[in-house]
Amino acid sequence: MRAMVPFPYFKLINMKIKNFLLIGALAITALSSTSVVAQQGGVAVVDVDAVAREIGADKEVLGALKQAQDNLNTKLKDAQATMQKQFDAAVAKAGGDKATNEQKQQLAQFNRQLQSQFAQYKGQAQVALNREQAKRVLAIRELIRPVAMEVAKAKGLSVVLQKSEQILGFQESSDITKAVAAKLKATMPAKAKAAPKATPKASPAKATKKK
Repeated sequence: MRAMVPFPYFKLINMKIKNFLLIGALAITALSSTSVVAQQGGVAVVDVDAVAREIGADKEVLGALKQAQDNLNTKLKDAQATMQKQFDAAVAKAGGDKATNEQKQQLAQFNRQLQSQFAQYKGQAQVALNREQAKRVLAIRELIRPVAMEVAKAKGLSVVLQKSEQILGFQESSDITKAVAAKLKATMPAKAKAAPKATPKASPAKATKKK
């Protein structure tokens, strides 16, 4: 018998992060009707991505996510190596090329079990990374929110919308992006802190061979 069914190499997470701050055209604050908006002073528009770039928060968030991704990939590699050793040990215990047909079937089943467990672990790692991304994006939005409202209020505007393709058009005077970025840069003691540093954790369950 030739080598047992090899435990396959799994492609690691390769998450593309692009325009990570744009999560729909959500209003930073919203009123119930256009008539109410008109009565209270109109709408301001802010480009959240542009503000994040101006204050340096985008690079910090992307760097933190890249580090989290690398950490998860390292854990995936370690889990893969551990499972490969488990499978190799099972093959050796079965006698390698001298394994019976029944043992071969058991090894094939064990191989499928390991693959299933690793796929589950990889999925958990991706979920953890997605949650970390969402948390950091939300932190930036919350950082910008009060400043955007303050700038809008000073201009006599009562609603702030996030700039997106879903907004068909607006007057240049409604765009408060530069003013918001300038105010944030002036009031922040150092570079923007998008979110506390944290590394998503995901631990694979130890595979056990079914008898």
